[in-house]
Amino acid sequence: MMNGLVIYYKMAAARKLESLNENFLTCSICREGYKDPCTLTCGHTFCKGCLGEFLKTRQDAIRAKSIPCPYCRQMTRAPQPDRPVEEWVKQIKPSFLIQGLLDTLACGKNTDHDIENRCHPCQDLGESHPANSYCQDCDVLLCERCVKMHTSLPGTSNHVIADLG
Repeated sequence: MMNGLVIYYKMAAARKLESLNENFLTCSICREGYKDPCTLTCGHTFCKGCLGEFLKTRQDAIRAKSIPCPYCRQMTRAPQPDRPVEEWVKQIKPSFLIQGLLDTLACGKNTDHDIENRCHPCQDLGESHPANSYCQDCDVLLCERCVKMHTSLPGTSNHVIADLG
């Protein structure tokens, strides 16, 4: 039963990581995962490219030699305001913390997760079907077809089957 619980907890952790990625590692301008993230003095993070495009639309900010936060409007002084406006965003230090989280999540998205969530009886037969249930008595992951077989056999008909969804 321990193997099944480990897989169950890994799946729950994967769902939490997806939520982290969607809720905290997404640029509020492009609504995608950060690409070359940079954080303004107010603490809000954006893709450098998105911030650069936003800055081009703000003539008042260019005159003030500051970068306005698209979220809260707090101004961040341009690091070298005498340089061309196109370079202001490039001068903002990269957000190493956010980039580290993105890199860590990218490393976690490997095929091991997909392999672990396959139906065990099907894998024994050389097939590959995604598991959607877990037999607590046998400690195995099962696909829909195998759940039907499992519950129809006299020896396993009284086993406790949990839905992974």
